[in-house]
Amino acid sequence: MFLAVKAHQVTPLVAGLKRLLTGDTVLLTLQNGIPWWYFQSWGAPSTADRCARRTPTASIAATVENERIIGSVVYPASELLAPGVVKIIEGNRFTLGEPDGSKSERVQRLSAALVRAGFKAPITTEHPL
Repeated sequence: MFLAVKAHQVTPLVAGLKRLLTGDTVLLTLQNGIPWWYFQSWGAPSTADRCARRTPTASIAATVENERIIGSVVYPASELLAPGVVKIIEGNRFTLGEPDGSKSERVQRLSAALVRAGFKAPITTEHPL
């Protein structure tokens, strides 16, 4: 599942998001800025950790198990034309990474699907930021 909304839209939808995460569903977060998952497995200085908890996306960390997350660095600039219709203006790369730095089968499958869709989707085993 891709979560590609503006940060201010996350908190109102997070309760409903939990219902959609069944079985082995993974969540690829696609938000601008330093993502909340940055602090999940890599260790964070105490000030950065406090900052992460105060952002709207902290509601994701409180609701979604870390094991469901695949992180991404988003390069494309896009425009929402209508619900479910996105126009890519520039860029076609999504760097993917597991928060624990592994090169899992699921991140490899996601990368392959994005490549088939015409995107660059390299996988990093180093911190993706």
